[in-house]
Amino acid sequence: MRATAPGKMMIAGEYAVLEGAASIVAAAQTRGVVELVEGPTDPSKVAAGLDAPTPRFPEAAHARREAERRVGVVPGALVVDVEALRRAGQKLGLGSSAATAAAAAAALARRAFAFRHGVHRDGRTGRFNLRRSRGGPLRRGLRPGPGAGGRARLRALPGRAPALRRG
Repeated sequence: MRATAPGKMMIAGEYAVLEGAASIVAAAQTRGVVELVEGPTDPSKVAAGLDAPTPRFPEAAHARREAERRVGVVPGALVVDVEALRRAGQKLGLGSSAATAAAAAAALARRAFAFRHGVHRDGRTGRFNLRRSRGGPLRRGLRPGPGAGGRARLRALPGRAPALRRG
């Protein structure tokens, strides 16, 4: 399960906002990427909280802790790639921490939704198949809506509230 989030650019008010004033912020074209993977992966890119011996991407680890507190355990490792928001390993001030937290939360939410609502991954293409899910979203008042970039988005069927349950 992969999710991305844009970096940010402060147009004006980058110091004034520290005193409670307004600022103008725009999304950057570069994005942080978080992927929830099962199986072996590069440990230097896996999120580990501040309580770990080697903390890496603690904002993603915190997002995971909060998500799992609400929906239960979500299997897999959070693999983070924010190199687009850095240069030679140094942060550029484009909001890589916020982008990491937002992308991690999105990846965890998608995976939790897929498990909870019976959405299955197609073994051939690797994509999640909404139509063939036994007792999945289509039977719970959800259907695929127009997607972006070939990805389906879910929306409620007219006149039916989606049957989403809290864990």
